[in-house]
Amino acid sequence: MNDDMKEIKEFWDEFADEYTQIQAESQIALVEDVAGTLLQEQLLPCKSLLDLAGGSGKFIAGLISHVKNYTLLDISTKMLSLAKKKYSNDNLTLLHQAQQSFFKECPTNCYDIVFSAMNPALDSPLQLSESLRIAKDKLCVLQMVEKKDNLFTSLEKEPLQCDWMEQYKKWLNSPYTSYLFCYQTQEEISLTFFHDYFYNDLPEKVLEEKIKKFFQEKKSVLNYTSYCFELLIIDAK
Repeated sequence: MNDDMKEIKEFWDEFADEYTQIQAESQIALVEDVAGTLLQEQLLPCKSLLDLAGGSGKFIAGLISHVKNYTLLDISTKMLSLAKKKYSNDNLTLLHQAQQSFFKECPTNCYDIVFSAMNPALDSPLQLSESLRIAKDKLCVLQMVEKKDNLFTSLEKEPLQCDWMEQYKKWLNSPYTSYLFCYQTQEEISLTFFHDYFYNDLPEKVLEEKIKKFFQEKKSVLNYTSYCFELLIIDAK
């Protein structure tokens, strides 16, 4: 493993507990809705499925009962350890390996379904084509395409990048079907939390103006967040 891969592994190892906790607290039914779509499309049940860069196994619960052999691959040993603690299914295999080295060793058409959700390493035409190469039936790619709320989005220094799906569509030479999953959540945000969150990023005067605008002398307000995810089901044949 080269230095870049080691840095990536260390990042995800350190972030694993927090990332898994965030996923566990999610208010949206994304796992259930994605699983329902794959069943509706008759991609499930299947003999073999690869969960590529599957982290601590967010999608295992929704998919594994429909898969004879479920393989989860991730670069982070901590992520895999968390998945192992939560799931002990006989048909689950956990693989610790970097995506690029895995592609070099994996035969063509190795898995009926290759599934990859919010995969940061799926970032080039080569990575996409390799993911497609090892799929026998379909490659299923899921990414967030939009996230916005009424308190934080307009003030963030670095807006969330949600344009990967458009890149994938440009790179693809295979037919695909697209599905959108959109949700809205709400959370009570205190004035103190909002102030502390932006304290180091906004000039004091600007922050005061925003607090006055959003909170209007209230100690807390509801923050409404909308999410949209897109699922591409790509023909591997």
